[in-house]
Amino acid sequence: MERRQESLDSIEIFAGLSPDVRHALAARCTWRVFQPHQQIVGHQEDSRTVFFLTAGKARVTIFAVDGKQVTFRDITEGDMLGEWAAIDGRPRAASVEAVNRCTVAAMSQEMFWDVIREQPAVTEIVLKRLVRQVRNLSDKVLELSTQAVRKRIQNELLRMAERVVTEEGNAVIFPAPTSADLAARVATTRETVTRELGDMSRDGLIQRKDGRTLVIPDVEKLRGIAAAPTEH
Repeated sequence: MERRQESLDSIEIFAGLSPDVRHALAARCTWRVFQPHQQIVGHQEDSRTVFFLTAGKARVTIFAVDGKQVTFRDITEGDMLGEWAAIDGRPRAASVEAVNRCTVAAMSQEMFWDVIREQPAVTEIVLKRLVRQVRNLSDKVLELSTQAVRKRIQNELLRMAERVVTEEGNAVIFPAPTSADLAARVATTRETVTRELGDMSRDGLIQRKDGRTLVIPDVEKLRGIAAAPTEH
C-alpha cells in the first residue's frame, strides 16, 4: 500500500487528476527526506528537478553578498518548489531549506513538462499559481518601497495569520517567527523587530506564549491598523 507521505494526493497542482493518475505519477517520482536546516535546492544551482512537498515546511531565501538573509516565503505541505528553473531552464532563483523534517517527491524536468502538456487541469493551476506569485512579489515590493517598518511587520504577521485564522477571528501561529526571521522577511534589523513586537504586545495586538507560540487575538483589528495611514 502506498504510504500517505509518498502520495501526491495533497499536492495543489494535481488536485484535478484522478487518484489513479496521481498514484502513477507518485510511483515515477524519487522520494527523499530532508532534515531541519538541510538545503533542498541552492541559489544559482544548475539543476531542473521539481519538488513536491508532502510533509513538513521549507523556507525560500537568498543571502546577499554581505551575508544578509532575505526571506521570500514559506512552503508548506501540498506546495511545489523548483518549477521556475524547470520552466525557463535558468539556474535556481533562490535557496530552499527545510524548516522541519520534510518529505518531498522529486520529478525530472522532462516528466514535469510531459504532465504540463498532457494534463490541462494541471496547466491551469500552474498558470494561476505563477500569477499569484507575481502578484505577491509585486505587493511585497510596494510594501518595502512605501511602508514604514511597523506596517511591514504587521502585514507579514497578517500573511502568516491568514493561513490559520479561526471562525472566532483569532490566529495561533506556531512555531512563532523569531525576530531574525521577521527581519529577513521585511528588510530590517532584528533589534527593530524586537522593539516593534514589544509595542504590539503592550497594545494587545499580539500575545506571546511559551516563547514558541504567537497569538493574534483579533485578526480584523490588526488588519485595520495595518491598513490605516501612517501618522506623521
